[in-house]
Amino acid sequence: MTQFDPLRVGLIGAGGRWGPRAHVPAHYELSKNAIEAGKHVFCEWPFGANTKEAEELAALARKKNLRTMVGLQRRASRAYLYMRELIQEGYVGQVLSVNMTLMGSGAGN
Repeated sequence: MTQFDPLRVGLIGAGGRWGPRAHVPAHYELSKNAIEAGKHVFCEWPFGANTKEAEELAALARKKNLRTMVGLQRRASRAYLYMRELIQEGYVGQVLSVNMTLMGSGAGN
């Protein structure tokens, strides 16, 4: 049997009701700790509180030859994808501004 090196990845962020309050303010510190521990990092947006923090984390990752990625988990949400489809079909006309609230406890979510 072939032995593999463990995949060392830090996943930062969480969705739902409590995640944004518990994790979004701490992304910088959590990401920095993971990078310093030698882990690649996938971080839910935002990577830091400002551009300076994000650039610092990116520089630290480059120095340690690690990869980082910032993602937006809601981009795959059925509600967002359906809204995009309606806009592309012209159903809603010319879009000037968008504000969307997703209720997570419904049967279709």
